[in-house]
Amino acid sequence: MASDGTKLVSVIIPVWNGQETIDRAISSALQQEGVDVEVVVTDDCSTDNTASIVQGFGDSRVRYGKTSKNSGPSAARNLGLATARGAYISVLDADDYFEPGRMQRLVGVLENSDAALVADNMTLLNATTGEKSRYLENCDNKEPRRISLDEYFVENRLFDSRRAFGYMKPVFRADFIKNNNLSYDETLRIGEDFCLVSEIMALGGQFLLVSEPGYVYTIWQTNSTSGRMKIAPIETMIAADNRFREKYFQKLTAKEKDAANLRRRTLDEGLAYIKALNALKARKLVDAGKALAGAPTALRHLKMTLRTYWRRLAHA
Repeated sequence: MASDGTKLVSVIIPVWNGQETIDRAISSALQQEGVDVEVVVTDDCSTDNTASIVQGFGDSRVRYGKTSKNSGPSAARNLGLATARGAYISVLDADDYFEPGRMQRLVGVLENSDAALVADNMTLLNATTGEKSRYLENCDNKEPRRISLDEYFVENRLFDSRRAFGYMKPVFRADFIKNNNLSYDETLRIGEDFCLVSEIMALGGQFLLVSEPGYVYTIWQTNSTSGRMKIAPIETMIAADNRFREKYFQKLTAKEKDAANLRRRTLDEGLAYIKALNALKARKLVDAGKALAGAPTALRHLKMTLRTYWRRLAHA
């Protein structure tokens, strides 16, 4: 730990059955130079050899904790938040890793600004081919760029073709999170990063974006969003949006409210689309019609899916 503790970064690594990649993740955090690091691994009741790998690491900077039951990534992250001792907090997924120099660069941005969090561009790693690419292709700002709350909402629309800021992995000021009693929403297993960052920004915390990638994000599958998205996750995101609105909506500017409403419409559309698609697959036309009646604009998603289906059928 630094003599005054001001540069200690707590890297929280939530993990569930991560024996194949947890060593790489921990090592990439410990190898960060220019800052002091503690690694807080929070195990969501893994059933493989994750625990023995972490506990056998042989480095006093690595601490291991375990949830009382399997509860999802948000619960594991909150366990890490509760025990983190650093002035800065960074979350690292167990199948991802940091590039050298990342922490020094991002902590430096926070030290020279009043921002509550800073994120960088990411490198996407295809787990099958090993191919790498940039997450934000047109992110080339030479200086850290401020992301406004309305931009953050707009860039996180469901089923939008652009890559959302909500997937990015910020470094936070620990005191901002603790002083405002913030945590990850444990009802969510998707979109939990977006919700925490939205709360921070609604409370006045600034979000800065650095163009140079330092976080390597592993992609394990290339299925379409519609193939992976289910009803329950969208319903929990809508419920989380309702809670956000109850707490913060009246404090937002008109522009921020418009952006929040735009994102909410995409959630409602997405839910109607998935319900209608499931009904059509089950040949329940009436149920499909009822689903679309609540959000008729969702029909555009359904049309795109049907066009793709018929093109594939014709090609076959």
